[in-house]
Amino acid sequence: ALRNNGHEVSYILADDEGHGFRKPVNNMAMFAEIERFLAPILGGRYQEDMPEDVAKRLEEMRVDIASVVYSEKGEPKYSEALPVVENPLSVGEVKMSMNIAVADQSIDMSTTRTISQKGNEWIVNDETSGAMGDIKDKVVYNASFEPTSRTMVQAGQEVKVVYSSEKVTIDMGGKTNDVSIKGILLDMAPGFENILAKMTIPEGGIVATSIDFNTMKAKTVEVKKGAQETIEGAVYDKIEILDFYNDADKTEIFINNETKEVLKMKQIIPAMNNAVLTVTTLD
Repeated sequence: ALRNNGHEVSYILADDEGHGFRKPVNNMAMFAEIERFLAPILGGRYQEDMPEDVAKRLEEMRVDIASVVYSEKGEPKYSEALPVVENPLSVGEVKMSMNIAVADQSIDMSTTRTISQKGNEWIVNDETSGAMGDIKDKVVYNASFEPTSRTMVQAGQEVKVVYSSEKVTIDMGGKTNDVSIKGILLDMAPGFENILAKMTIPEGGIVATSIDFNTMKAKTVEVKKGAQETIEGAVYDKIEILDFYNDADKTEIFINNETKEVLKMKQIIPAMNNAVLTVTTLD
C-alpha cells in the first residue's frame, strides 16, 4: 500500500528466521538497513561501511519491492472426510531417533514407539528420552483410525486430550479448554504419519483442522503430495502438511514408494524460533 501511494519502501526477508530476527548477522543487517532508510527521512547520516558478512547477508535478504504482490488467501474449503485407509498400523515396537535443531543448538533424543491393539482400538505409545528429559505421548485410535484420546507427560506436566466430532477437549493441570473443529480433524499424534502414509492423497489435497499444542489452539492445515526424492538409492514419496495461513509452519513426511513405510518426518516449528524437528525410523 505504501509503495502504491508513492512512498519509499525497504523490504528485507530472512528465509532462516521466524517472526523476529535472532541470528546476529541478520540482526546487524536489519539495523544497517533501518539506519540507511531513516537517515534521509530524519535528516541525519548513516554508516555506509559494514563487515563483509553483514553486507553480503543484507543483499541476500533484500527484496525488490516492485516484485511484491499481495494476494488474499481467502477462506479455507475444508475437506468432508479423510481418505479411507486399511492396515496402516502393525503391532510391535519401533525405534526412532529425534533431533531438534534451533539457532546454533542441536539436541539429540531417542524414541521407542509401542503399537498394540485392544479389541477394535489401536494404542500408540511414544516414550522419548534425551537432553530435554523424558516425554511420554500415548494416543488411542478407533477402528477407523480416528483419535479418541491422548495423554502427554513431560517434566511432571500431564496433558489429557479427548476428541469428539465437533471439538477437542484439552485438560492441562486441571484447567480445561475446548477447541472447536471445523471440517475434519488431523491431529499430529503418535502414529499419524503411518496412517497418512497409507492414504491416497487426492490431487487437490486435503484441508483439515489440526491442534497446535504449543499454543493450545486450532489451526487449518493443507495436506499435499510433494515431489518424489531418491535417498540412498530408494525412491520416497513425500507428503507436505502446511499451515493454511503460514507456509513457514511445514511438516514433510518421507515414505518409501514400494513398502509405504515412513523413513522420516521433518517439521519446522515457528513457535519454537523456527526449530527443525527431524524424526527418523531406525532399522
